[in-house]
Amino acid sequence: MMTRLILAALVLAASATLHCCGGGGSGDGDADFESDADGDTGGDADSDADDDTDGDVDADGDTGGDADSDADEEGDADADADGDRDQEADGDMDGDTDGDSDTSSISFVLHFISDIPESIWVDETDDAWLASGHWLTILRGGAPIRKAQACEYCSCDDCPSCPICGAPCPTVAEIPEGGSVEYEWGGLEYPFAPCPDDTATECLQETVAPPGHYTARFCWGLDVEGTPPCPAEVREVRCDEVDFEVPERDGVVEFTVDHGG
Repeated sequence: MMTRLILAALVLAASATLHCCGGGGSGDGDADFESDADGDTGGDADSDADDDTDGDVDADGDTGGDADSDADEEGDADADADGDRDQEADGDMDGDTDGDSDTSSISFVLHFISDIPESIWVDETDDAWLASGHWLTILRGGAPIRKAQACEYCSCDDCPSCPICGAPCPTVAEIPEGGSVEYEWGGLEYPFAPCPDDTATECLQETVAPPGHYTARFCWGLDVEGTPPCPAEVREVRCDEVDFEVPERDGVVEFTVDHGG
């Protein structure tokens, strides 16, 4: 009886041992499965992270390239714009500088208006005379300048020998009521200077009138003597003055003789 009990106990112990070991195997398998799952998941995560990282790098790389390209294009555009502005500014400055040395014509106009039918008279004998011989005198600093080449003197380009003219016939022009007379000055003056080939001889040197303040003196007469237009002489002379600048912005200097018109 005792022997049977011992055998039964051994059988139960062996059975318990087998059950324990089988359970342990299942546990190991689950652990391995979980490890594999974690490994796979970790692998996917790493791969995704790598993909994301690569994508970010590519995106950043492309974006960086575009930014650099845009920056270069903007830099080129700025440089072109700056260059154009510089060229325009230089061009304008050069143009203005050159323009200062160029001549600019000015028209001088003398008008006459009246409430009755009448005329005034102006001298047109010689526009090259300084203070007489012409209805228009141009002054700078209070002194008249010669506004045209006088035929009775050699120019400095032709001296010391050149053909010269004699005294001109005194000439007048009539300005009826509502009329006008005009003279265009080319912005040149003709002062005396030593002849290049003969310093003892004077000649007229063509020179550009410098910029500055000038005065136009307009003269006319209320009567005339002689046989107009030549020979004739203006009588009862009247004069008036108008200030202007060289260069003249409008290109016109005007004066009106008003007899109640």
